[in-house]
Amino acid sequence: MSSVIEQLPAAIKQAHERIIGARQVSNGEKILSLYDGQVGVIVRGKANAEVEFGNKLTLVESWQGMILDYQLHEGNPADSNLVEPCIERIKAKPLQIKKLWSDRGMFSRKSEEYLQGQSINSGLCPRDPAELARLLQDPEVKAGMKRRGGTEARVAIFKNVFLGNPAAGRSFAARESACGWAVFTHNLWVLARLPRAIAEDPKQAKPEKPPRRIERSAA
Repeated sequence: MSSVIEQLPAAIKQAHERIIGARQVSNGEKILSLYDGQVGVIVRGKANAEVEFGNKLTLVESWQGMILDYQLHEGNPADSNLVEPCIERIKAKPLQIKKLWSDRGMFSRKSEEYLQGQSINSGLCPRDPAELARLLQDPEVKAGMKRRGGTEARVAIFKNVFLGNPAAGRSFAARESACGWAVFTHNLWVLARLPRAIAEDPKQAKPEKPPRRIERSAA
């Protein structure tokens, strides 16, 4: 209660500027939550969600659906800057990566050059529609892009079933801990279902497709 009372003058000023004065308030001065000062503004650019409030969460998923790596971010780093740190964390475990898939947000020439230097085939979705159309002529690329299309379902399952939406905890440390436990529980669930998946599709036991990367914000 003391923390809320201390923030009231700034909250009143912010409301006056935005509602009465119709003036923009800089992100550094905004109060997004009276109870949690570690949430941020995440620009999504979508028709139904121009911005979201929370912390950006990066997930790396294997072909079978195992989450190999995760990172909850305090700030709002550019998606294209997350590829290299993600690969370095996975290599330190160590795990072998042959190919990496992602959506357009992760694509950049810098990331392409980094993956080439690491002898990792890039499946980063290019931003240029013409380039994407050309790549989709390759059956392997087309299959990888189709598989990546199920990313939204994986993210929804992780957020809504295992993590909780919104994530529990009124501090970054608490949400980070919750993400860790959610990843652990999720992977146990995937492992328990894997024998049945292999029985239905033997290719799941030794897939040719390597891990790929996904990203989503956790509100």
